[in-house]
Amino acid sequence: MTHERMNVVPWLIHDFARNKKDYVYMLKDKFQKGANRIITELHAAVRRLKSDYSNEGKAYKARRLVFIADNYSENKNNELLAWATEVVIAGWYDEVEFLYGPVGHTHSGADAIHHIHNAIVGNQTSGDLGHYVHNYKYAWTASEVPSASIITHASA
Repeated sequence: MTHERMNVVPWLIHDFARNKKDYVYMLKDKFQKGANRIITELHAAVRRLKSDYSNEGKAYKARRLVFIADNYSENKNNELLAWATEVVIAGWYDEVEFLYGPVGHTHSGADAIHHIHNAIVGNQTSGDLGHYVHNYKYAWTASEVPSASIITHASA
């Protein structure tokens, strides 16, 4: 069997308040990385939180939004700060805070989920991204299985 790679870039959105995980996949080299992509992904995630009126965690009532991100230049830009200002002006939140992990944090216990996604799920046979997501069940318990989203287009 060949050892081909799926040409996608995974990005994890982990809602710590409700312990929900969502992997967002983007086709590698199809969309340019940068502020537009990050803001598109974050806006979709925040909109989902603010639109979920279930009693589970009541995230739609949250007034403070905290992002914890890799200490990567793409995650630090003026457009992102402008977007954060917009969600406050829109009344979604009163405060938006950005925190960045220290160098090497993806190799510590706090980020073990990267190992689960890349090694445990990655060791399963997958013909395409749909098969890969289907194999989540072999790496996580039923209550911890992440959801998956795919970016099919990005704003210019």
